[in-house]
Amino acid sequence: MPKSTTSSFITELPVLTGSYEEFILKKRFFAAKQQYNALLGEALKRLERMRKDERYGDARELYKQEGKKKRQKLFSISSQKNMSTASMRSRSIASNGLILL
Repeated sequence: MPKSTTSSFITELPVLTGSYEEFILKKRFFAAKQQYNALLGEALKRLERMRKDERYGDARELYKQEGKKKRQKLFSISSQKNMSTASMRSRSIASNGLILL
C-alpha cells in the first residue's frame, strides 16, 4: 500500500478502568485470542488437507488446461459438495466451548 501524501496523526489515550473492569477485559481478550487461534489452526489443517487431496491437484491441472466454462462447472460441483459440511464444522467449532470466561 503506498504511503499517504496527506499528514495524519495517531493519538493514544489510556482507558480509565477499575480493577474489576480490567479483570473482565483481560478475560475477554484472552478468550478471544484462544478462539482466534483455534479457528486459525483448524483452517490451516484444512488447507493442508486440501493441498494434499488428489482432486485438488486434478482441478488445478484442469484449470491450467481447459476452457473457462468447464473449469467453473467442475469447481462449483466440487465446492458445493464440500462447502456445506466445512461450513457447519466451522460454526460448530466457533460456538462450542472455546470461550473460557
